[in-house]
Amino acid sequence: MLAMSGVEPRDEHDLRIWTPIAMWVAGSCTIGIGTILPGGGELHVHELRGLVVFGLVCALFTFFAFRPLSNRMLYLLTNVFTALGSLTIWFACLWSGGASSGFLELFFFPALYAAYFFRLRQALAHLLLITALAASPLLYDAAPRQAQFPGHLAVLVAALWGLAAVVGYRKRRLLLAEQLLRQQAMSDPLTGLYNLRALRERSELAPLREGAGVLVIDIDEFKEVNTAFGHTGADELLRHVGAELNAVTRDRKSTRLNSSHITI
Repeated sequence: MLAMSGVEPRDEHDLRIWTPIAMWVAGSCTIGIGTILPGGGELHVHELRGLVVFGLVCALFTFFAFRPLSNRMLYLLTNVFTALGSLTIWFACLWSGGASSGFLELFFFPALYAAYFFRLRQALAHLLLITALAASPLLYDAAPRQAQFPGHLAVLVAALWGLAAVVGYRKRRLLLAEQLLRQQAMSDPLTGLYNLRALRERSELAPLREGAGVLVIDIDEFKEVNTAFGHTGADELLRHVGAELNAVTRDRKSTRLNSSHITI
């Protein structure tokens, strides 16, 4: 499955919080409405309404507890709560008919959240967990109610994995496009070296420590190169200089320079 392997996830701190809040609330409302619809003879109404309360509590907890967290801790906790959401849906299916439950489609919530926000390894782990939970009525439910369930399950699993693959692929394309735009904004198009904007941004994020400095390089007699070989030849010389500077700074054994400090 194409996903976000090799590309760092976006920050999206607020979106990572508000999306699960909306999912917890929507899922709780769906389960709550299911308990008041006619024809619910197989429903464990009290247990399902307990899940409604649990989902709303999780939404409130997410709102108050997740907002001040760092991105690293937020990523960890959203993984935990996504798995918790999958288990909550499993209990909703268990208490509403198992193989004949109308809540199986709620598994789309954690599947799509994992596909969009998590790295490939974690996203696959969540999808495998969701698939196992969705298929569990084959193990515990009565045979008469399983007559049409395998077909329903096959369609559901195919849709879950297919949509997750599409979401993961589109997220990867989005990240690559943002990465390319940032590279173009922060580097000189001719040499590939960082420009003044990138140097200023880096100095704000990580000021030079004591003992560090800035190396300024001038190409001797560059005007004569431009006169003799024209702009094409001069551009080729600048490309060569930029490539050599990047090659030198990537050799950490021979120099302490960092290529991100090179600007043009």
